[in-house]
Amino acid sequence: KSGDPAGDRALLLTAVLASLGLAGAAMNVTNLTLARALAGRREVGVLRSLGATRGDIRGRYLADALAVGVAGGLLGTLLGYGFMAAFNLYVGASS
Repeated sequence: KSGDPAGDRALLLTAVLASLGLAGAAMNVTNLTLARALAGRREVGVLRSLGATRGDIRGRYLADALAVGVAGGLLGTLLGYGFMAAFNLYVGASS
């Protein structure tokens, strides 16, 4: 119901929690990408010795980050829909 103070607060709380979750997920993806890049220094040396350019290596790491981001986004979306379906079933069963 529009203008309901309790409903407005619940909506605001939900938006804040969702934003915090999204920010945390973005930091985790960034941290994972950095950790993989630091762990792959030896691999970068081998690729460079085999003739890979800096652009080739950068593209490889960007493609890796994109794959992790897309996989995480899809998994998060599926889990979100699943949790919402379960919540709707629970709320519908209790009323």
